[in-house]
Amino acid sequence: MSALKRRLRRDFSPEDSEQELFESAPKRHRPNRTAPILHLSDELFLRIASHLQTRDLAAFQLVSHRCSRIAVDSQIWKKLYYHRFVRPRASRIPGLGRAQLGDYASRRSIWLEDEGIAREVGTNWKAQYRLRHNWGNGTCGIRKIDISGKEGDASDLLVKLFEGIVFAASPTQGLRAWRLRNHDGTSTDDLIANTSLYSNMLPYSRVGAPSAIAVDGESGGASSHVNVTVGFRNGAFAMYQLDRSQRESTFRRAYTHAPSSSSSSSNEITAIASLGPYLSVYAGQDWDIYEFPARAEGAADDGCNSDAETSGDDNDPDSISTNSRNPPSRMIHRDTPHDDANDDDAPPTPPPRVLASLHSAIAWPPTTLSLRRSINGTLLASIVHTTPLYRSGWAVGMQELRFTTASSSSSSSSSSSTTLAESRIASSVPTRFVSGVAGSQEGYDPPLAQPTCLSYCHPYLLLSHGDNTLTLHLVHSSTNHLRISPGQRLYGHTSGVSSVLVDARGKAVSISRQLEEMRVWELEGGVRERRRESASVLVQQQGRRRGEGTLAGFDEERVVALVEDGVRVGVWDFSQ
Repeated sequence: MSALKRRLRRDFSPEDSEQELFESAPKRHRPNRTAPILHLSDELFLRIASHLQTRDLAAFQLVSHRCSRIAVDSQIWKKLYYHRFVRPRASRIPGLGRAQLGDYASRRSIWLEDEGIAREVGTNWKAQYRLRHNWGNGTCGIRKIDISGKEGDASDLLVKLFEGIVFAASPTQGLRAWRLRNHDGTSTDDLIANTSLYSNMLPYSRVGAPSAIAVDGESGGASSHVNVTVGFRNGAFAMYQLDRSQRESTFRRAYTHAPSSSSSSSNEITAIASLGPYLSVYAGQDWDIYEFPARAEGAADDGCNSDAETSGDDNDPDSISTNSRNPPSRMIHRDTPHDDANDDDAPPTPPPRVLASLHSAIAWPPTTLSLRRSINGTLLASIVHTTPLYRSGWAVGMQELRFTTASSSSSSSSSSSTTLAESRIASSVPTRFVSGVAGSQEGYDPPLAQPTCLSYCHPYLLLSHGDNTLTLHLVHSSTNHLRISPGQRLYGHTSGVSSVLVDARGKAVSISRQLEEMRVWELEGGVRERRRESASVLVQQQGRRRGEGTLAGFDEERVVALVEDGVRVGVWDFSQ
């Protein structure tokens, strides 16, 4: 730089203008050398980028605006999604070879439960890949929704997640619904509807606080209505319908089942399952299954209320015996009009028919219910409970009722005839096992700690224990037999597990008592011995939570749990 200055002083006098000085300075000519790869067309760029791995694709996206646009192409991420999350699972299906699986873009490709988004136009495959990747690594964002009510209300608060809507039931705040925020930010965590749980004909002094909540698994979806059932401590239950067809969502009380005059705290409803016109209720030691008749237009409001005959195995100690029970208590078709303005315009729901009514003296909590339809259209109602063994350990028992359905229709009415066809019983205890007797173990190692929570979604049955472990059972149900496989002990928690949930694909979520840990489990097809130590991932926590946590549900994007002593709902969002 100093040499250039000396040359400029020598060649130019002080009288030269500044403009002449800089115009006469020598210019450096840089050759215009463009990388040959930049002359390639977008189609060739896409072809190259389709062979990159996710880490290389992320680096390629930072090169230029053009590369960034190509790196987010949906077909690239669709291929990555298929080969990482779908094809490995499909390859484990017996009888399917490499040729039968096909490529991700072929018509022969098998997408399993992702078939819907694979055929849907406009799917954001990069967002879907990020979502599944976050689940696999336990990476998520955490936010809280304040649902606190009056003092002392937290212990009686029930929360349930269904299709992105959080339902909360409490004595003081009633039944409320929040719509959770979408990953694209098009909505916020808003309270969309609320209604009172009690009325003059169903007062709090008679039915008590809510004790169980369930959402109809066949409602929602394309329909604008979601059916919610709330059970109470004195044996009553009420059905509500969330109407989302209007601009403002509203609740309507559709049906109320009042307790009999002899009801007491021993008849507390502890489990409910709802599926279409069917409702399964477990109160005290009694298990009832109801069918609500389909209302035809112009049909009468009268409903059938006769008991159905049931059968049980009285010789099996693990069975839930069938007793001749009194008819159900008084049915209230509809509450007084001032409870809900919409009730005046809505027709009353006919009372249900009792399909089965059973009683047991051996079922120990926790207990869970299940309603599902089989491939041939039959209805399967199940109850799962725990049972202590004679000397030490705990076992799980199950009873399954199979109902056949025959539909009939005419010009004036339409109805269905549901009858009990079969009752079957199964236990996790091997046939030859005798508690405390040497030589009868046969490799069976019953858990010593009493189960704290139980979740069943066919074919997966998952139990949590206070000794930091979980037990996984596979339920085999066919037309010929019902069997529960021996339990697989799962390890990973460092404190007692208080709540657990599992879905039909084998994904499960568990949390510890003080919310110190949340784990996500991949249990599809069972857990092999070499995968038992790595079957779960620890969800990253932000800060320390207070109080016990109770899982309210999870879906493809989020986990929802009641946290901080029941005053807030925590949302673990894996789409972020």
